[in-house]
Amino acid sequence: MAVSDLEQIVRYIARDDPAAAERFGCRLTQRAWSLAQPQVHNSGGALRKRPGVRKLIEGNYLILYRVFTDQNKVRVLRFWHGARDPKSLRLDQ
Repeated sequence: MAVSDLEQIVRYIARDDPAAAERFGCRLTQRAWSLAQPQVHNSGGALRKRPGVRKLIEGNYLILYRVFTDQNKVRVLRFWHGARDPKSLRLDQ
């Protein structure tokens, strides 16, 4: 779902400014890759009502992710605009 979210975000922004869409897509991607560093994924806050899900904020967007410490892995679940209704949020497990 995260890849689909990112594609939708970039397509939406590209309607008005393709170059800005590409830059922002890269920024979100780089921020998500930064979760590979433990100090970054340890700084993300927990998402209320979603046990085990953490968030990292980039602009108006949340990068929602889960840390699997036993596997030394972080999985990005969604890129979610902060103005969207959290009740409609579905997460890949």
